[in-house]
Amino acid sequence: MDDKWLQEEEIYLKDLSKLCQELSCKFKRYHDIYRERQAKFKIPAIVISSITGIISFGTSNFPPQYSNYVSIGVGISSLFIALLNSIESYMKIGENMSGSIQASMSFQKLKESIDIELALPEEDRTSKGIIFLRECYSKYDKIWDLAPSILKNVRFIRPSYEPKAQISVTLKQDNNTSDIEQTEMTISETLEEDRVDSPKNKKAKTIFFA
Repeated sequence: MDDKWLQEEEIYLKDLSKLCQELSCKFKRYHDIYRERQAKFKIPAIVISSITGIISFGTSNFPPQYSNYVSIGVGISSLFIALLNSIESYMKIGENMSGSIQASMSFQKLKESIDIELALPEEDRTSKGIIFLRECYSKYDKIWDLAPSILKNVRFIRPSYEPKAQISVTLKQDNNTSDIEQTEMTISETLEEDRVDSPKNKKAKTIFFA
């Protein structure tokens, strides 16, 4: 069987590499956003917990008429901390934060493996083009399965294989868009290759983030 790499395979892999780069940056931004959110829950909980701990050690030194109020205050503080932790757990902030950074690293690693393979001469590449392409897409699909479900939908559409066709990245937004998704509206951009329009002035390759 012919081991020659087809131009269409290389073009697809280049597009997949660019998509992985964009998704890596996107999930890294999500990680930063969730880290800020987690800090809003963790820091107050740490401060209040430290204060109530100090007060609890000195409960016996308070005058008897104030000891009941101190106990009630400590109890309310403990309840507030438990409430903060429960809300954080329900919103899956820690889970999404760790999942986002893991997805970012995985997409970046896949991008680098594609770039390294394409940088080699055809005779030095490890496998046939179609086999390597299928392996890369299988890894891409597996990363998506393990990534947190932050993005509603991602489609990688390729109606043609024009080498110089324009690639665009579009982020859809609806009325129910969350604040995180609103933050991401700024990343809608065109991935620069050779900005040459197709004869019918249509985008031949489009990536949608929804």
